[in-house]
Amino acid sequence: MSRVLGLLSAAVAGGLTLLLAACASGPPSGGAPLARYDLGQPGDAIRESQRDAAAALAQHLGTFKLLDVTAAPGLDSDQFVYRLAFSDARRPRVYASSRWSATPSQLLTQRLRNLLASRGGVLGGGDAVAAPLLKIELIEFEQVFDSPGASRGVVSLRATLTQKGALFAQRTFDAEAPSVSADAQGGAGALADAGDAALAQLLVWLAQQRVPEVVADAAAPAPSRVLAPVPATAQAPGPGGAPALAPEPVSASSSASASASGPVPRPGPSSASR
Repeated sequence: MSRVLGLLSAAVAGGLTLLLAACASGPPSGGAPLARYDLGQPGDAIRESQRDAAAALAQHLGTFKLLDVTAAPGLDSDQFVYRLAFSDARRPRVYASSRWSATPSQLLTQRLRNLLASRGGVLGGGDAVAAPLLKIELIEFEQVFDSPGASRGVVSLRATLTQKGALFAQRTFDAEAPSVSADAQGGAGALADAGDAALAQLLVWLAQQRVPEVVADAAAPAPSRVLAPVPATAQAPGPGGAPALAPEPVSASSSASASASGPVPRPGPSSASR
């Protein structure tokens, strides 16, 4: 009996592999157009993150300069990537009759830009404004089949926050979401949900950062040193018409001791003037 069940399980797995291989072998017969998918509207993960971190997200996130999301090799096209974890898990595959409407990195860039704009300010990486720079790298974005009838969307992002060229903070965000069906349509929904979950984690993380404000690059002029004016006192000419000698400058401590011990005696006339 166990042998029969094993053969049936192998047959089902082999059938799914053949079906997915057929989907990846070329466009459907009759010249049917490719199915194009995007991320749709923000899902429950974004709304749940607002509830779970209401105190943090209620604050103004500030302004960030957002670079376009970059992608690891193999994810920088509109191909829809899937993987059979139960059979040859190290081999990524692509659907032939299903594509993304843009590259996954472009879809996530637009999603994140909209989310940041609704909670603060977002600028392009080339804008000549002093603001923290946020860089996102897409590490994983694929549908993973754990069995012939069960799959999930897996997304991994690495966020790097810099301030005037110096690293301020960095973190990786991983998220998964189950697929409602073992096909490209189910995978698209699962990856949209997983992407929203990863971005929700990112928003909470950004709200928790305390990035110091950036001051203008131009250095403020150093304050000039102002010397207190020394009042001029009239000096009576010395004997023989010679000008009297001016007293030497005295420090604060010397002045205090002089005041305690009495006035400083004036120098008398020189022997030459006698």
